Amino acid sequence: MTDDAPRASVQDLLGGAGAPPVVSYGGREYPLVPDQAAAARYERLVAQWATDAVLALKGTVPADVYADTYADLRADLRGRQHGRGGKLWRQAMESADGDALFLAALMGCDAATGRAALAADPDRVGLALTEAVPDFLGQLLTGLPGATPEVIRQRVATVREKLAGRGSSAG
Repeated sequence: MTDDAPRASVQDLLGGAGAPPVVSYGGREYPLVPDQAAAARYERLVAQWATDAVLALKGTVPADVYADTYADLRADLRGRQHGRGGKLWRQAMESADGDALFLAALMGCDAATGRAALAADPDRVGLALTEAVPDFLGQLLTGLPGATPEVIRQRVATVREKLAGRGSSAG
């Protein structure tokens, strides 16, 4: 009888002392390190993502709409809504850029590099993310209101399924 239940690997047991999965891109290797620094980088990337989206509206929407949107973003940033579980954080995770931002945080690079690495080799990057993501996502979700262990497991499973199904359709 085969037991297909998830089990702790040596990497899980060693944590930071083990070798993390690596993404190769642009002649460089980026270890995917799911630590608190990556969590902080993700929050910073979310703030930048939201800022870029709002600033891109300037001159393309009526001035009053832009002013209101800009003021809303300032309030969100002041309220740390780009932080773990905040409104901007959730919007970014659910956006088309979510995977690239998540990857960039783990790689320790900017969003454009994360997006390009994901597009260049989506299958390999998706597998590296699948290997690295569950613990990191669990850490990000721990402590959020309503984030019981079962909810965290469900959210991690959803992300793993999304990444596993990514195939070569990334772009």
